[in-house]
This record gives sequence, C-alpha cells and structure tokens, in this order.
Amino acid sequence: MPLSAADIQYQQEHIHDNLQPNIYAACFICLPAAFIAVGLRLFSRRMTVGRYGKDDLAILLALLCTSGFVATCIWVTVLGMGRMAILMNPAHQVEFVKVTLAAQILYNPSIFFTKISILLMYGRIFPSHTFHKILWGVGAFILAYSITSSMVNLLQCVPISANWDPEVAATAKCVDFGAELIVLSTINAVTDFVLLVLPMPILWQLHVSLHKKIRLMVMFGLGTAVVVISIIRANYVSTISFTNGTWVNSFGAMWSVVETCLAIVSACVPTLRPLYEKVFGKTGDTQAGLSGGKSGYADASKGSYKMQSFGPKSTRNITSLSVTNYKEEDARSFTRLRDNVA
Repeated sequence: MPLSAADIQYQQEHIHDNLQPNIYAACFICLPAAFIAVGLRLFSRRMTVGRYGKDDLAILLALLCTSGFVATCIWVTVLGMGRMAILMNPAHQVEFVKVTLAAQILYNPSIFFTKISILLMYGRIFPSHTFHKILWGVGAFILAYSITSSMVNLLQCVPISANWDPEVAATAKCVDFGAELIVLSTINAVTDFVLLVLPMPILWQLHVSLHKKIRLMVMFGLGTAVVVISIIRANYVSTISFTNGTWVNSFGAMWSVVETCLAIVSACVPTLRPLYEKVFGKTGDTQAGLSGGKSGYADASKGSYKMQSFGPKSTRNITSLSVTNYKEEDARSFTRLRDNVA
C-alpha cells in the first residue's frame, strides 16, 4: 500500500525508534524458559510415575511449534520488524511478508497444543465423567477455533501470492484481516479464561483444609498471567497497519512470543511439585494432607477406604462405608493430585 505524505512524515520523525531489542529479548528469554519448563516437567514425570502421558506429548508438540514461531519472529526482526517501514530494504519486502505469513500460521498450533495439553492433564487428574464431557466440549471448540484461525491466516487473500505480489493483489479477494484478528484474538483470550476456571469448582469441593484448597487453586491459577497477556496481545493485534507494519505490528508479534512461551510454562508448573519436593523436601501441606497424612480424607488408592481420624490417635478402617459416586470421584481426584501433580 502506497505511503501518504503523513505516513512518510511520521516515520521520518520517529526514524530512530527501535523495538528490535525488545523483540529479541522476548524471544531469547521466553523460549529458553519454555524449554526449561518442559524439560523439568518430563524429568518430574519420569521420576514420579516412570512414564509419560498424552498431555506430555501435546506439550512437546506445543514446544516444537512455538520454537518454529519464535524462529520466524526472529527472522522477520532481522528483515526489519521493529523499525519504521521506510527503513526496510526493498529487496527484503517479499521475504518479509512470506515469513510473517508463516509466523501467523505457526502461532495457531502453538496455542492449540498447549491448550490441549492442559485439557488432557485435567482429564488425567479429575475422574468425573461429567467433567470429562465438559473437557471434550471445550476441546472440540478449541479445535474448531484453531482450524478456523489457521484457514483465515492462510487464506486472508486468495490467491495467497496476493499477500506479496501487487499485481495479483489488484484482482485478489481479501478478507478484512483486522476485523478477523479482533474476533479471533478475543475468542483466544476467552478460551484461556475458560481453561483457567475449569478445575476451580472441583478443587474448591475437595475435602481438605481451606489453606490447602487455596494452595492448589493458586498453583492451577498461574494461567491468569496468560489471560492477561492474551488481552494485551488482542489490543495490539487489533491495530495492524499495512503502511507501517514493520513498526505497528511488531508489538503484537512481541506479545505473541511472550504468550505462547508463558502458556507452556504455566501448563508445566502444576506438574513440578514432586520435583520440588525431591529437591527441597516435602512441604507442610504434603506431609499433613497431600501425601496421605492425618487429613481426614479417604485413601482411594486401595479397594477399601482407610479413613484418617481427626483425633490424635491411630487410624481406623472403615469397611462398610457407603460412598457416593461424588465422594469416590472426589477421592480419586485427591489421590491423583497427590501422586501426579500436587
């Protein structure tokens, strides 16, 4: 798109503005953090249960896609992202657009696999059939959203070459990409919030002390930061520019890097407590309740339930206890939290 006199004047007045160090910092700090989080997660899982789950595979796929996404962000920054458009070498313009398109496409599976990993982790921990149905519904929606986002990014202009070929663009059909980004980024932030609150009712209903409930909810609630980042990103991607895209769009790119990497870290944190206890020793919560201490909670790891007495004396076996389905699910959730996460 040709630059107007006002565009040229603005860019000349801000010719020394440079966001490239910020983009590089986001890439070279956040991506290693994601690698470390996944590495610790896998080590913790291997150490505690000796095998990996589907959620671990999903987070590995998320890390792979995120690595590709961050690599494309570094690439476009080398080509001129983070500076005024008038500074871009004309010989790099086509390459810049193509790599930007690749980054947009890689962003979607990065977020998708991270969210699916979280859903699979929830399914592994919480045995409620009703909750599993909810997880399937949310997962189906996220899948549909991810496919739609990928198609919108890929086919924002038809033919695709219209994105970088002005002659083809003259007769091409293009969507209002700015409006599409607003809608898609808003849905993305909403799904982040849904994933955050999904386990909270179950955690709140666990038969443990209020302090332990809060500890668990805080651990699972670290995704709040991702929700905030998603909202910030949605604000920036809604202000895309076709005349000074190397500068205006760089804010959205930078926050997208932070979002994808932080989402992976947040998805891994709940799985790291066993490793933390291995290194630093068990916490008071674990010794008192989350590892089968005197918590007044049923042990669901065996065929019969062994109820810990609230008194200071020894425990008593309850062999003829009528336990409702809800309590059984509650007990299994507690055991899985204890063994696999908490």
